[in-house]
This record gives sequence, structure tokens and C-alpha cells, in this order.
Amino acid sequence: MQVYGTNTGSMLPVNFQVDRSTTTFTAPNIDTTEYRQLFYSSSPLSPGPHTLLATTGYGSGTFWFDYIIYTPD
Repeated sequence: MQVYGTNTGSMLPVNFQVDRSTTTFTAPNIDTTEYRQLFYSSSPLSPGPHTLLATTGYGSGTFWFDYIIYTPD
């Protein structure tokens, strides 16, 4: 599973959790807006239901979610 979003240069860190395994994504500080950026990529997932949770930290900034790609085995 891959999660893509837009980096506007003032983005908060985002925690991605799939089935209780958490990874934190911190976007680089940039001067322009970059669309369709890969924020998270999971290891291969087994067949069956899965849960994706995305949370941001506190503070000012924006999390722009674009889309998810999920390819079942």
C-alpha cells in the first residue's frame, strides 16, 4: 500500500499505522508545492482486512492527502 499527498512546505509530521505498525513521515521543507509525493509505503500485506490510520502532530501546518494505491496479492 502506498499513500501519496501534497507537500506545501509547511507540513506537519504524519504517523502512518497499518495493523499496529507505525512509521512517521516528515516532509522536507521546500519553497514550492509538490503534488503526488510518496508519503508512506508498506511492506507486502497478507490477504484479508487491514486498517490504515494517519495522524498528525500538534502545531500549525497542513496534511494534504492525494490518494492511496492498494494492490492485493
